[in-house]
Amino acid sequence: MLVQFSLLMLLINVFRGQALRPTAVGRLHLPSKSFYRISPSVQQLVTPFRLHSSAFGGAADDSALTPDNSAAQKSSKPFGAPKGAADDSSFDASSSKGGWASLGLMDELKLGLDRANLSSPTPIQELAIPALLSSNSVAFAAATGSGKTLAYLLPVMQKLKGEELLMGSSSSSLTEASSRKVRRPRAVIMAPTRELASQILSVLKDLSHTCKLSSVGIIGGDDMGKQRRSLDKCVDIVVGTPGRILKHRNDGNVFLGSVSTFVIDETDTMLEQGFQGDIAELLHPCLYRGDEDREKRECRESAPQVVLTTATMTQAVRRLLNGEESNKVAKARERGQEVEGGGPTIALPKTMRVLEAAGLHRAVPRLRQVFVDVGPTDKLSLLTDVVTSGVSSKVGNRNPLTMVFCNTVQSCRAAEHALAESGVDSLCYHGDLSSGDRSLNLEAFRGAGMDQEGGTGGGGRCDVLVCTDMAARGLDIPSVEHVVMFDFPLNSVDYLHRAGRTARGVGDVGAKGKVTALVAKRDKVLAKAIEEAVVRGEPLDGLSSRKSDYARGGKLERRRGGTGGEREKGKMRRRTGGVGGQTMRGKRGGGEGGGGQKTRRSKTRRSGGGGGGIR
Repeated sequence: MLVQFSLLMLLINVFRGQALRPTAVGRLHLPSKSFYRISPSVQQLVTPFRLHSSAFGGAADDSALTPDNSAAQKSSKPFGAPKGAADDSSFDASSSKGGWASLGLMDELKLGLDRANLSSPTPIQELAIPALLSSNSVAFAAATGSGKTLAYLLPVMQKLKGEELLMGSSSSSLTEASSRKVRRPRAVIMAPTRELASQILSVLKDLSHTCKLSSVGIIGGDDMGKQRRSLDKCVDIVVGTPGRILKHRNDGNVFLGSVSTFVIDETDTMLEQGFQGDIAELLHPCLYRGDEDREKRECRESAPQVVLTTATMTQAVRRLLNGEESNKVAKARERGQEVEGGGPTIALPKTMRVLEAAGLHRAVPRLRQVFVDVGPTDKLSLLTDVVTSGVSSKVGNRNPLTMVFCNTVQSCRAAEHALAESGVDSLCYHGDLSSGDRSLNLEAFRGAGMDQEGGTGGGGRCDVLVCTDMAARGLDIPSVEHVVMFDFPLNSVDYLHRAGRTARGVGDVGAKGKVTALVAKRDKVLAKAIEEAVVRGEPLDGLSSRKSDYARGGKLERRRGGTGGEREKGKMRRRTGGVGGQTMRGKRGGGEGGGGQKTRRSKTRRSGGGGGGIR
């Protein structure tokens, strides 16, 4: 074969017009053969995220990481909120006005808080708990990780225990509807996802060790028969998703006539995912008489208290609080048409009070943020560089965890494959997984942050979770120290929710976190706007990804100091300014619109999650 190949090479040289000269067999450049073939499906998945094809046997990779284009060299200067900026998640005892004792909580609840090492309330808890104890319907908004869950759980539990004490002292002092009965809960808490509902139920049961109350979870995906049997007894509080609670009510497994408090957690996510129809069907019969016109509804004398929580005051939430219908529903009503999948619009009590915390729509001051300019570098290589170089040592009894956020499921799979190639084990969390698999991965990831439990145990522990925005709201994992945004979020509100997974003030005053975001060319306008707003201490809810919005005469000209949003070539420029601290207020509506607008695409892939930080 070698002789024949040599003769073939000689003939080729003759036809090319080259001089005949002897060719040594040992100098022949035989064609090399690659025995490694990557799966076509994996190649199709990863190729869009790589700018060159060398990983699959192509030409030399010009974008391979070198000391000159590593993540450290391509990172911007770390930035954060200015000193003195509002921090809704801080509950330093020295800054508290009077601790839990000043809020009028009963001894059983204070004992449970002491056992959880919660020495003092956060600002939103100091603001919301007294208002809720006065039996007013309240809607309150605060940043993610600020302790909104305890802000409504503590008043609800105290109210129910107070009813029991009154019933024990004088059986005739309470109406028959307020006493404990089978299948008749006295409080209902609704959450948009099963993971958040399970998390709320866990906190509720922990507090119930000292403040004796019975609770049950009614969550989609679980066995209906088992849930029906758990409801067939005296239950004080039901926690669940709106669709599953509505199904049990329609099947006669639960009756809501004795409910004294309805809690709608993560209202912004509820409205975004289209739960308003289910919520209205559950809420309206308890609040109003009959099904009259919206303007002619008459509130019942024994109407329950309604509590709304939200991490962002989106336009949909503001319309709901102002008693307005969405534009889509209003236009359909004028035409006499029904809104597909919309259902009835929620009608809240007209006496509802609205509270906003000072740090709403602002980045946490204890958060260190870094933007990495991707440029022509391989994005997947940058990701592995960021994840592997961002590992820190264990703090106390917790192992630091990392969350990697992607915009799509395909992006999640590509990131997970790239990390696996680099020897980094990771778990995934997105909408293509079944609810059971998501729960298992989440528990393994949460356990990986604990020293004793160690996740899956031994060498199988995974400290990295690759996820979509499904994990950006409501999940409380105290050990998360690093948030990596492989895909830059589509709007500033999603950036806030993702960044809120770290630097959560859970038991440790001054808990810090880090956010690293990979910024592609199309992301630079929004990234620059976010960076400037964070440095100035301004809210992020109204920012846009369109450069024209920041130009002279644009709708966001003031947000950029009237500069027109010019960008220096080759780098992102920052300006510093004073603290735009927003004061706490208890009035309805007000403030800027915006919040959660989709700026780069007409539709955003979302899968929910709540935004309420559980302390």
